[in-house]
Parts: sequence; structure tokens; C-alpha cells
Amino acid sequence: RLRKQVHKAKLLRKQMKALSVPTNPYVTALLIKIFATLPQPDLVELQSVYREGRALNCVLRPHYYHLLIEAFGKAEMWSQVEEIREHMREAQVEPNCQTFCALLSVYGNAHQWEALSQIREEMQAAGVQDDIYVFTTLVSVFGKANQKDDLNATLNKMHERGIQPTDEFYNTLLVVHAKAGNWDELSATRAQKIRLLSRKSACCLCPRIGG
Repeated sequence: RLRKQVHKAKLLRKQMKALSVPTNPYVTALLIKIFATLPQPDLVELQSVYREGRALNCVLRPHYYHLLIEAFGKAEMWSQVEEIREHMREAQVEPNCQTFCALLSVYGNAHQWEALSQIREEMQAAGVQDDIYVFTTLVSVFGKANQKDDLNATLNKMHERGIQPTDEFYNTLLVVHAKAGNWDELSATRAQKIRLLSRKSACCLCPRIGG
């Protein structure tokens, strides 16, 4: 099924070029979604689609810029990532929490700490609050890099702000502790996750009042 989608997408591009049909935001977004979300993103097609759309002033929703940032960032194509960010500024597309999480992830996983720090400053300037998704991203980044001080500071900050962990957060933290061989922390985190799941199950079993 995936191969058919990719084949159809490439065929559509060829037909549009053969007929001199210009792209539009809808087609650009569709093609970006297809090429960026492959198990191995097709970076050549993705770059071509993006630049053709930009040349025609196609402005996309933040979600599609997020997909581009993730794809090019994982490939460490930093000039392309910065080009996308510049395009967003020119088009006055405000980055949202998802966009910033993608930037934190790609720069953090590449151990570009200065760039990550700059992203954090931009988030603060833009008034984007740290939510559970931001904390989950930072825990993943610092945990993978074995940045213990930053990891502990992130966990403490999350606790101070009263941010409630999610199942995804606990899964991320379990992976971090397992890779670091922190078996006591792993056991404690697993117990916390079980309590969370138990509370969720209890809520689902509670009868509705007046229902």
C-alpha cells in the first residue's frame, strides 16, 4: 500500500510537470506528508516538492513544516532546516508547540546544545509554554545523550509546575533509564506508570452519576 502511494505521488508530479500545471498548497502538503512520513523519507523528492511550493509562495499549516523539519533534521541537513524556519518567518507562520518539539528533538539528538538553547529562548519569547510534550521531548534528548544534570533539572521543573505525566512520558523515561542502566529508577518509573494505568482504569469503571 505504501509503495502504491509513493508511486502515485511521483506519477502525479510527472503528470503535473508534463502538463505545466503549477502546484498549490493542497498538493504540496499532500506530497510532503507522503514523502516525509516514509520509514526512510525520500529527501530528494521532499526537497524538490518543498522548493517548488516555496517558489510559488505556497504557505502551509505548521504541521507540514514540522514534518519537513523532522525529516531534514534527522538527516542533519541543517541548512535545509534553517531555510524552512526562514520561510516560516517570511510567510508569518507562527511555530507552535509541535514545531518547537521537532526542533528540540533534531538539534538535541545531534548534540547541538547551543542551537537547542536558542530554540528554548525562542519558545519563551513566543510565549509557548512547556507542556507534557515539551518535557517528554527534553527527557528523551537529555536521556539519550546521558546529560544527567539537564535530565534531572527537566524532571524537577516538570514536578514544580505540576505537569501530569502521560503514558508516553513514562515510556520515554523507561527507555532512558534502561539504556543508562539505572535499574532503581527504572523500577520506580515502572511502578509510577502502573499506578497511572490503574487510575485510568478506575476512572473508566466509575459509574456515571445520573446516567
